[in-house]
Amino acid sequence: MWRSRGERKLNQRKYCTRVCKQESQRGKPGNYHPPRRPDRVTRSDGYVSLWMPEHHKAYSGRVLEHVVVMEFVLGRPIGDNEEVHHKNHIRDDNRPENLEVLLAGEHQSMHNAKPERRLALIEHARLQAQTRDPITGRFVTNGSTQ
Repeated sequence: MWRSRGERKLNQRKYCTRVCKQESQRGKPGNYHPPRRPDRVTRSDGYVSLWMPEHHKAYSGRVLEHVVVMEFVLGRPIGDNEEVHHKNHIRDDNRPENLEVLLAGEHQSMHNAKPERRLALIEHARLQAQTRDPITGRFVTNGSTQ
């Protein structure tokens, strides 16, 4: 269908966001553009995510902050079979002393366990963490890795 010069399609917008339109109408310079995505965001489930599209665990350009913190502390990437656990169960408390790396199965069984069994599982995970090589993450027995 032919349209005159000033007409637009029904769903076609002139501005990318409402903020851009408002700033344009207020007489701000034409190159004004609000930040499209903040670098650090607290998600609705309480976890903090960072904008790091190049990260190996990124999903839609974002990665969970506690994963990045633990990778920095360990000096290696978190493996696919590993998960980072918040010791105090506060999802946005990403201090290194509050985080620990567990195997996915250990982490799941810890959260599914009854309260009296949970303490035993936490102690078991801590003992295993002490016997892991900090670089490779493999279990160490008598000075050799398995």
